[in-house]
Amino acid sequence: MGTETSTLMGSGRDPGRRPPASSNARQQARIQAAFLRFYDRDIEFGESMMSLLPTAEAADITHASTWWRTHVGLWNLARQSWDRHPPERRPPLIVEITVFVSAADGLAATFGLDRLGSAGRAHILAWCDRYLRARASGSAHPSAYSPAALSTSPVSFTFEPEVDGSIGPPWELQAWDPTSESRRGARIRLAKIANDHIQAELDRIQSNAVAAGLSFPDTAPNLQRDLGWLYRKVRYRDTFQTIYDALDSPPKGGVETVRKAVLRIADKSGVDPSGWESGWR
Repeated sequence: MGTETSTLMGSGRDPGRRPPASSNARQQARIQAAFLRFYDRDIEFGESMMSLLPTAEAADITHASTWWRTHVGLWNLARQSWDRHPPERRPPLIVEITVFVSAADGLAATFGLDRLGSAGRAHILAWCDRYLRARASGSAHPSAYSPAALSTSPVSFTFEPEVDGSIGPPWELQAWDPTSESRRGARIRLAKIANDHIQAELDRIQSNAVAAGLSFPDTAPNLQRDLGWLYRKVRYRDTFQTIYDALDSPPKGGVETVRKAVLRIADKSGVDPSGWESGWR
């Protein structure tokens, strides 16, 4: 890494360790990651990401400090340095960074990732960074260099809370006196003790999981369906009616069901629904 790179990109303050995100933020990040996996199967998106790599490499993003390698740091660096230096005095690396930032913004707008705001930028930057590092280190065979193999999600190390899901025996010792209690009575009594214990333990584990930002499969049975509708809305700008008409098994409630589901999952995943709130647009 040259002196210029060190001066421009390594002089920023590394924010260091950040506190764990709130449970709502973690939940949003998980839903967002599931949404972005739809882009892994998007051939046109993958080709566009590949075409972005030369500008990412020219901007030397893999040699940036931890702080500048974030979307916030890199975008701020490009904007502030561009404003600070007159055209004839702009360092070549700043020019390359600005070219990359502009290209990444254009790609985000083309494929709807601009609706994710800064998170859309973060995913594009992280994918480019991960790809270039894997290629440079030889940690992956060249045939693995594809958007599907180096997924757009997750984008960073995240704090994954551990929830103890172990359930102990419902009792330490129970007895049955066949001279004073019938077999059927004992079975009913012991089954109630066991069932009450199991229910209490399941409630405890679920409560801890929810507090930690985790979710259970039965609390979001239509998650993948709704994310698929959201992807079509974001990626292809389909109307709610178009999405509904393309379904093999349309849901009850008609197009209104699609509209409500898309708006609901957009809110949960941090996607900006501006312009979708009324009508069938």
